[in-house]
Amino acid sequence: MQVVLILLAYPWAVLKLDANLGTAKSKNVTLREALFNSNYNLNWLSLARLFLFASRDLWFEVPLPFYLRSPACPGIGKLCDEGRKCGGGLYCGGNFQANVAGSQGTCMNIAQGGQCGGVGLERVTVGLFLALYIILYGQMQAFTPQLVLQPLKQSPPNKWTEVLWGYINCLPPLTMGIVMLVAPSFKVPKP
Repeated sequence: MQVVLILLAYPWAVLKLDANLGTAKSKNVTLREALFNSNYNLNWLSLARLFLFASRDLWFEVPLPFYLRSPACPGIGKLCDEGRKCGGGLYCGGNFQANVAGSQGTCMNIAQGGQCGGVGLERVTVGLFLALYIILYGQMQAFTPQLVLQPLKQSPPNKWTEVLWGYINCLPPLTMGIVMLVAPSFKVPKP
C-alpha cells in the first residue's frame, strides 16, 4: 500500500519540484544570522510563526487523535432504557451504566478517566484521515498564492491587495459570530 502511495506522488515530484531544490548557497548561514536577523520585525514575525505552527502541530498530534478515537457519549444524562437490564439495573449501552434513583435512572460514563465524547473511529481510520488532511492542507498552502493573486494579476501583492483580502478574510469569522448569536442551538438554557 505504501509503495502505491509513493508511486502516486512521484509524478508531482518530477513535474512540480524546482530543479534548485536542495542546492546549497556558496556561503553558509551562521546560527547567529539565522536566529538574530538585523530586521527587528522579521524576528517578531518568526517568533509568532513559531508559536502558531507549534500549537497547530501539537493539536494534530495529541488532542485531535484522542478525540477521533474516543467513543461517543450518546446516552449521557438521558433516562435509561428499562426494557434491557444489565448488571447494575438499567441498560445504557457501551461504557455507560445507570445511576439509579428510584425506578428510573440516568446514564453515566464509567470509562476510566471519563474518556468519551469523541467520534469513535478505528486507529487506521484516524491515521488515514490525519494523513489525507495534512497532505491536502499542504497542497492548499502551496496553491493559495496562485489562486488568490493570479485573478488580480498581482505578484507580489501590493498593499491594496493585502487590504482587500484582509477584509474578505473577516467575513467567515463574522458570519460564525452572527450564527452563534442567533442560532437557537448555541443558546445557553436559563436555570
